[in-house]
Amino acid sequence: MMRINSVILISFILLSCSKKETLYDESNLNNGWNLQSSSITNTSGSVISKPEYNTQAWYSCNIPSTVFTALINAGEYKDIYFSNNLQKVNTERFQTSWWYRKEFLLDCYGDAFNQTLILEGLNYRANIWLNGTLIAKADTVENPFRIFKISLNNNLLKAKNALAVEVFPPQPQDLTIGFVDWNPPAPDANMGLWRGVKIIRSGVVSLNDVYVRSDVDTTTLKSARISIGFNLKNFAASSKKIKITADFEGVRIEKEIEANANGCIEGVFDPDDFETLNLKDARLWWPNGMGKPELYTLNISASVDGLITDHKTIRFGIRTIGQYINRDGHRGYKINGKKVLIKGAGWVDDLTLSDTDEKVKVQVEYARHTNLNTIRLEGFWGNSEKFYDYADENGMLVMLGWSCHWEWEGYCGRPETDFMSINPNEFSLHTQSYADQVMWLRNHPSVFLWVYGSDKLPPTELEAMLNNAINKVDPTRPILASCKYYDADDIFNNTSKISGPTGVKMRGPYDYVTPNYWYVDTHYGGAYGFNTETGPGPQVPPLESLQRMLPADSLWPPTNSEWNYHCGRNEFHSIKRFLNAFNHRYGESSDIKDFAKMCQVSNYEAIRPMFEAFSANKFNSTGVVQWMLNSAWPEMYWQLYDWYLMPNGAFYGTRSACRPLNISYNYGSKTVFVSSDLIEPKNKLRAEVKVFNLESKLIFSNSSTIDIESNTSKEVLGLSELKDLTTAYFVDLRLYQEDSSLIATNFYWLSTQDDILDYKKTAWFVTPNSQFADLRGLRDLEKVKVESNAQFSVDGDKQRVTVTLKNSSEKIAFFLELAIKGSQAGKTILPVFWDDNYISLLPGELRTISAWVYTKNLEGQTPTFELDGINISK
Repeated sequence: MMRINSVILISFILLSCSKKETLYDESNLNNGWNLQSSSITNTSGSVISKPEYNTQAWYSCNIPSTVFTALINAGEYKDIYFSNNLQKVNTERFQTSWWYRKEFLLDCYGDAFNQTLILEGLNYRANIWLNGTLIAKADTVENPFRIFKISLNNNLLKAKNALAVEVFPPQPQDLTIGFVDWNPPAPDANMGLWRGVKIIRSGVVSLNDVYVRSDVDTTTLKSARISIGFNLKNFAASSKKIKITADFEGVRIEKEIEANANGCIEGVFDPDDFETLNLKDARLWWPNGMGKPELYTLNISASVDGLITDHKTIRFGIRTIGQYINRDGHRGYKINGKKVLIKGAGWVDDLTLSDTDEKVKVQVEYARHTNLNTIRLEGFWGNSEKFYDYADENGMLVMLGWSCHWEWEGYCGRPETDFMSINPNEFSLHTQSYADQVMWLRNHPSVFLWVYGSDKLPPTELEAMLNNAINKVDPTRPILASCKYYDADDIFNNTSKISGPTGVKMRGPYDYVTPNYWYVDTHYGGAYGFNTETGPGPQVPPLESLQRMLPADSLWPPTNSEWNYHCGRNEFHSIKRFLNAFNHRYGESSDIKDFAKMCQVSNYEAIRPMFEAFSANKFNSTGVVQWMLNSAWPEMYWQLYDWYLMPNGAFYGTRSACRPLNISYNYGSKTVFVSSDLIEPKNKLRAEVKVFNLESKLIFSNSSTIDIESNTSKEVLGLSELKDLTTAYFVDLRLYQEDSSLIATNFYWLSTQDDILDYKKTAWFVTPNSQFADLRGLRDLEKVKVESNAQFSVDGDKQRVTVTLKNSSEKIAFFLELAIKGSQAGKTILPVFWDDNYISLLPGELRTISAWVYTKNLEGQTPTFELDGINISK
């Protein structure tokens, strides 16, 4: 149903804007827009952009918003992610242009000398009109990653102003926002104002493009040199003497610069000239697991004749990025001079690009909670800068660049070559769009790497243009020309004529592989080098999420068309390969409840050794990125948590695997190892190893004291000669401090029947097996009774729970799932942050686990605790 605007209400909003008191300001125009299809308006922009134009029959919306998102919010489409509803959307209405229209009062912006309109992201082309005048044409306003800055000085009215943006959808072969094979495309191809719109104003001199650069003394990790740069624009017809003042945390500096009439000039505060910029005790920004992500706030202003004409506030972190090539030619990265093992996952925005700031925030918090240190963006994701703000705050490294959507004919519609599908006549456009993103994001300490291509290199001339443009505005970060080096078939490789071999790999897998793969494979995706995207494929969510995305009659079996629709695309259109391995290893399920529960066991088991293997082999292994962290919509593939924010088994398998100080099992050598990401050594640790058979009989026990150097891994015990094992058996690992406080625990379910990989049948996305481990005995574990006591408390905006669990039986309680649910709806409260989950308790073991949720997500319900497990008796 169409949402009709009230002319009286809109007029009131427009006229209630109070005049700003300063000459400088930055005001977003994100609220109070109207939207309509050009096929309905059938009117020119010169009319639509007049203040008196009547939009009563238009939709109302806020931005950022694609056209499809606005229509969803207007109630025209409901439950689009349920079942196959998305497939039913008629795309014909999105083949034409759509108008976005916004009215604002000049009085809100006072007597500023300069006023500039900034459009942070639109897809794909647009004509921009203001007060009846075309101020920017679609032949120059194109590309989703350009940031457009348009002067409004000559077109503003003293009273009400009307801005109208006619957005045209991407056409076949346009290089636009895309989701590759991850999920279906949006019906409107994500056309619209997908990022924000704002007006910035200043006095006679504007202060622009402020940056902060840091150079850390990597020997002491104490001192650092800070540089602050900026650009000044003088709008006056005479030269001006400008005083620039900057301050942060007790450091205050100033200098005077003269700018010519109508001229621009660059300036810098250099630590060679300003001793106070040589910090003696700098608080450093560290990635998650290596230290705190410390942040500073800079205030900088420009003034003329004692009057501040412009001001900026910039948040920054002090850290230095480096890179290295190991002895085998694999590329790795350093933070503050310390090698960092990249432990990451791939990010994607919502399918309709409609993520709220709140949802983005909790997802970055999720990434930190899993003990990851990196998020990879294949595409310049984020409908605002908030993602990068949250990454800064949570110590998440970010690598970002273009998508392989621009490289393959099946996605971009362009003929394929050995390079990205960017034509020579587009080189300047795409160089500028990339530079726009660099300028936008360069003050974020989380961003550590600019990436060009995903699967392919950019054309050589374009790579040179990009390097030149980026190094001018950001010489502080490494550049990676492509995330792939050799293809899995060893035929094609990305060796740039400019930058040489990429030194990283993208050789799969993307579908299910058995846990030993990561340790024993030395040719494809195994634990060597930097695997920029990989993973064990499907990660089926818990039952509660499946019930939200599928009709009851489509929940079982997991091979029907609706299941397949919620998988990936092309080779990943079903879970058949996963299902084959699952049935062989765990036995067939007879219903969806059992299948969903056992899938979490498999999810946990499959993801944990991937991260652990790269830790075991550091720094022959330099990094791994799980494909993926999240999903653009509810689905079965590539996710540590689903679109509803429900963690699956892989979430907590990742958290267990990626602890900064950890004890783990090596599936390849059948040994136990300890790994550390810490920048200082640890001494007198105690490693305890226990092995149980399927009947919970202890058949091996060992305790040893170990020391471990900083940022390394160390083998501590072999388990290859164990006797009296059952076909399936358990290994329990614990790592303690000298004072007996627990650092880490890991619990494994293993088989005397090995998983055997069939390398002769390897494809680019998977290595299948000729034999599978036999874990079917897990289904026949004796039932146990686990006592639980949950204590809830309020802590600020959080509801916390502390749960004490006691396994009062003589048998192992296997794979216990802990949940916080609402007392009325009986549904899991999300997001949820458990210290640990999907845990196993030894006979007689007592353990305390804590968690928290945001109180507001209870929606007035009383929190309750629920416990489930594979062999728990209720």
